Amino acid sequence: MKRLDLAPGFAAALCLLRLLAEPRVFYAFLAAAAAHEAGHVMAIYLVGGRVTGIRLGMCDAKIETRGLDYRQEIFCALAGPGMSVLVCLALRKAYATCAAISLLLGLFNAMPVYPLDGGRALRTGLCLVLPLGRAETVSNVVSLAVCAAGLAGAIFCARAYGLGFAPIAVWFVVLMRVLLYGHEEGLVSRAPVRYNK
Repeated sequence: MKRLDLAPGFAAALCLLRLLAEPRVFYAFLAAAAAHEAGHVMAIYLVGGRVTGIRLGMCDAKIETRGLDYRQEIFCALAGPGMSVLVCLALRKAYATCAAISLLLGLFNAMPVYPLDGGRALRTGLCLVLPLGRAETVSNVVSLAVCAAGLAGAIFCARAYGLGFAPIAVWFVVLMRVLLYGHEEGLVSRAPVRYNK
């Protein structure tokens, strides 16, 4: 691997999380996130790919790779959520907090929303059967539809059940990520490939 980059917001996000979360939740989250990313990295090397860099950002991690075809990319994208589920099953009794966080992290990243793992797998899978431009269009429509439904559901639940602003904020952030990465990354086939969390 050539480099590990830490974005300026990474340390700030880590400090904020440490201030807001009690220690057992903070360390459980770090362990769950590390296992999730390790799932991606192990899968990349398992299929013969190469990791050329890892960038840890304020709310995500990007793994740059070389040497993956579309089928291998689908496998590697889904390996992170798969590892999260395995961690949940393995630790459900010994370390329940980490198990719960791992499950939530895996389910969140498995959503068919680009650039999350599920959205990347969907977009890459569509590239196997559709021209690139059409695959990206379908992926973008699915991503925006899921975000719109999630945001509408969060607003409804916040009003109907008094859940507060947190669910709305989460879906708003996901929607902003979809719009931001759709603008920044463009083509799924552009090297280097990035797996986003």
